[in-house]
Amino acid sequence: MSAAIIDGKAFAEGLRGRVAALAGQFEAAAGRKAGLAVVLVGEDPASQVYVRSKGKQTLASGMASFEHKLPADTGEAELLALVAALNADPAVDGILVQLPLPDHIDEQKVIATIDPDKDVDGFHVISAGRLAVGQRGFVPCTPLGCLMLLKDRLGALAGLEAVVIGRSNIVGKPMAQLLLGESCTVTVAHSRTRDLPAVVRRADIVVAAVGRPEMVKGDWLKPGATVIDVGINRVPGAEDGKTRLVGDVDFASASAVAGAITPVPGGVGPMTIAVLLRNTLVAAHRNAGVPLADAVSALGSFEGLARRFDIVGRSPSGITVIDDFGHNPDKVSATLDTLKAHPGRVVAFFQPHGYGPLRQMGHELAEVFARKLGAGDVTILCDPVYFGGTVDRSEGSERIVRLIRDAGGTAEYVPERA
Repeated sequence: MSAAIIDGKAFAEGLRGRVAALAGQFEAAAGRKAGLAVVLVGEDPASQVYVRSKGKQTLASGMASFEHKLPADTGEAELLALVAALNADPAVDGILVQLPLPDHIDEQKVIATIDPDKDVDGFHVISAGRLAVGQRGFVPCTPLGCLMLLKDRLGALAGLEAVVIGRSNIVGKPMAQLLLGESCTVTVAHSRTRDLPAVVRRADIVVAAVGRPEMVKGDWLKPGATVIDVGINRVPGAEDGKTRLVGDVDFASASAVAGAITPVPGGVGPMTIAVLLRNTLVAAHRNAGVPLADAVSALGSFEGLARRFDIVGRSPSGITVIDDFGHNPDKVSATLDTLKAHPGRVVAFFQPHGYGPLRQMGHELAEVFARKLGAGDVTILCDPVYFGGTVDRSEGSERIVRLIRDAGGTAEYVPERA
């Protein structure tokens, strides 16, 4: 077996393109650009490179970039005052304070000072709490990017067993929460886990985020598992004085066992900034009072909730929104029975093309839509920005539209709508 490569670089490029398109729409509606403020204290070389990259990609996405570079001896009070000023600045929608900070500054105090509604890094304790209880809020960029890659590769994750190796507040814990939100059975492994290889070997999904070069070996993996390698470690190269980047997974041995795997570099890394831009655009819509597309806003797929509804939702405009319910025709059919009593437009968020064998399931769902809502007014909304989307899902959507029209109803197909 040779694992399929999960191309995070290509996925991130597509997500940035979608965000850029929506950023232009936001500017037209709000009369200003969405704005991201990045604060750098000191001259850490890696942080400087990262901040420059964030600034360039923010501008390339059609958003405003505000960089604040402070000397390493900046006092804590001065930094807190700057964050408070950014909280109050209506041109700033997202605030990111680059970590690590100098030792004399309390990182947690600084993070706690950021307005949670501008916390596009998702590090604030309120953001963490919102994620834990399923409320709308911002999710840390790296784990949310991992989830996007997983869903793009596997589709519905419900019922899969996932092992997250690492329990950091930045990756491990939020990653576990996101996977729980997708109805996975989740184990968080760490330095005290007994017989770690045996624990990992149970998993359909492995997310490695421990910061130990090539720790996870191929013989730790269940054959066919999907492996997300978050680690970025610099190790000596083959030539004297040269170094190379490796992940937390031994790519050579793992790729011989796994079904799919992210490379290092080119896997998870590019997703982090792309998701940061996505979070900033979400914050801009909220802060300016500019609604996102009704269906997407009501569903939460662009709202920082890393999970999909399994209930009927009502948007502020009265639009009824239904989810694809994990490609389950029986569940959709039962829900559509209740929708008959709701007047107004129905928007179906749906991945009808499916993933491989799920294509037939999409066709079954199309027939359910036609039978239950033949006389309704339906929009089929596909491929939202939340998922980034690299699979063509138009075939099943257009089939649903045709069937509804054939049944005497009205329907439209809206591809890649946000």
